[in-house]
Amino acid sequence: MKYMLTFVSVFFRSFAPIFLMIKRTLIVVFVLSAAISLFFYFSKDHKMKTDPQAFKDYQDAQIYGPLDDPELTKTDQGKIMVGLYRSTLCGLFGETCTKDPNESHKFKDGSLFGSVTGWIASPYSNPPASGLAWTQEGLASSGLIPKAYAAEGIGFSSIKGFMYIWTGFRNIS
Repeated sequence: MKYMLTFVSVFFRSFAPIFLMIKRTLIVVFVLSAAISLFFYFSKDHKMKTDPQAFKDYQDAQIYGPLDDPELTKTDQGKIMVGLYRSTLCGLFGETCTKDPNESHKFKDGSLFGSVTGWIASPYSNPPASGLAWTQEGLASSGLIPKAYAAEGIGFSSIKGFMYIWTGFRNIS
């Protein structure tokens, strides 16, 4: 019996690298087949279709629902809570400024998050003036290079008046 266990042990140890390679191959094949099948699933029209109007209606019901709740407007505390809810959402998001959900787009830019979004986007929508023009003007005013008397395009000449303001602030700091 002892020789039989030794023989089986040696037999399986000799095939261990083969079993390891088969195990690794099966894992790779399984992962690749799962990735390929998911790719084909999402590339076809099997995706869940959402109705944007239904989503907007649900969202409006969630946001504007507490404003018309008769249980909240019965007491003075409820009226205060509705007022706080309305003013908070109006100030932060631009929602509930009026009772009509279709007018909320008018107030979004004036809300806190709308303003912060505008501030974040402003460097991308209004890029700064060229550093080359600043360098040329600085060198020309110091006398290191001659001043250029060439025609300017409308791009830089339209903001050239701000260069003196910018230079003043730069010199102050």
